[in-house]
Amino acid sequence: MGIADWLGIGKTVADVTDKATNGVANIITTAKGDIPPAAKGEIEKLKVQIGGEIEKLVQNSVDKAREFAIAYEGRADQVPAWLLLLRSLIRPIITIYAFGWFFVALTIDIVNLMRQVPDYHMILNDLPQGFWWILGTVALFWFGGKAGERIAERIKDGKK
Repeated sequence: MGIADWLGIGKTVADVTDKATNGVANIITTAKGDIPPAAKGEIEKLKVQIGGEIEKLVQNSVDKAREFAIAYEGRADQVPAWLLLLRSLIRPIITIYAFGWFFVALTIDIVNLMRQVPDYHMILNDLPQGFWWILGTVALFWFGGKAGERIAERIKDGKK
């Protein structure tokens, strides 16, 4: 359930305009009893006007968000090189950390299994559930991003 559903405003601009104009139509029907054909045309015009106004409001909010981000962080050419480097290292560091702990635990398990340690239960089973969520998320973003890039390149080149 999205925020729009929760607020009851619909998922698209068309849904919002339909709800608004249906509300107007309901008010007219309740007040006069029936909607004359001329009023139906006016309602359709109102739908188009409301849709245009909503589009303007949405675009205005997107523009304001973009302006805020630029004012807060600055343009890409204004950001220091060391900060860009730091930002670019975040993903590899998290990946190396998550996969590193996974391979350490896996190596300990394999060594203990080869030694035939009695009463040994696997460390991989003892890792908290949150670790597996982090590892899955890292793998999804890392490999999913690469797959997405390849798919986008194929679509751009016209291959299937």
